[in-house]
Amino acid sequence: MQELEGLAPSEIQDLYYGAGGTLAATNDYVAMLVQIADNAFSKGPGAASLEEGEDRLYHLHIFRQYAESWVDRSLDRGPFVSVHGDLEIFNLLLGGDMGIVSMLDWEWSRVVSCQFFKPPLWLSNARIEVLSYGYRYRDYLERFDKFLAAVRCRELERYGNELLANEWDKGKQKSGIMVANALENLTAMDWIASRYINLRAYGGKEDLPERLRAFIQDDTARKTLIEKKDLEWGASYTARLEQANANSIPLLTQTLPFAIGSTVVIIAGASYLSGWCTGLLPFSH
Repeated sequence: MQELEGLAPSEIQDLYYGAGGTLAATNDYVAMLVQIADNAFSKGPGAASLEEGEDRLYHLHIFRQYAESWVDRSLDRGPFVSVHGDLEIFNLLLGGDMGIVSMLDWEWSRVVSCQFFKPPLWLSNARIEVLSYGYRYRDYLERFDKFLAAVRCRELERYGNELLANEWDKGKQKSGIMVANALENLTAMDWIASRYINLRAYGGKEDLPERLRAFIQDDTARKTLIEKKDLEWGASYTARLEQANANSIPLLTQTLPFAIGSTVVIIAGASYLSGWCTGLLPFSH
């Protein structure tokens, strides 16, 4: 999607991929994902106000700090695992005994560090934005622990070890399930930083204005970037408004009869109706 929006994330990926078009190190993968998020902010849609822009940039910053503390640097060179990338219930084919027969839609499959081999979020039927509320994440972990116990039993039965169960048990530490998901889905970074990291790492949002102010003042480039995003939003809003006015469709200045139930109502005085509304009035006979 970023490529279609003109943000050119492929240019960043090219900086990290080797000659064979693959990554060989976990640290490079994390650095690439963070840089893609930075790029999406700097090149993406502007902010509606200076305050909004400062808030978004700051929360992207504290997410990055939190994620860097989560990454296990000792896993830089593996082990690596193959992941499906979209392991939702609707992509599973089940047999009559409810056993998994096959999995569909492998277009997001890839090889990643084992830290990014995440358990399914559908255990709690909640998106990562919702799980960023601490109490919802705790609810998820309660269900996950039950699922993990079942995984552990099946692993022991089938393979005589607990490799996956141990990895997932370790992975849930430091909010790892949320961090891994957000790194690969940058729209969740702001939610987690705002709702979860502020509380977990800073004790809440009481001192957020002071932290945010110090963050912006610490680097003049940040202030310049925010002002640029604010100007971009203003220009974009003006362009959209002009386009909306250009697309409005004049109507006859006569009354418009339409029926509500069995009652005929008359609307008068409207000289135009925006194009997106056209056809919504159920005219009476």
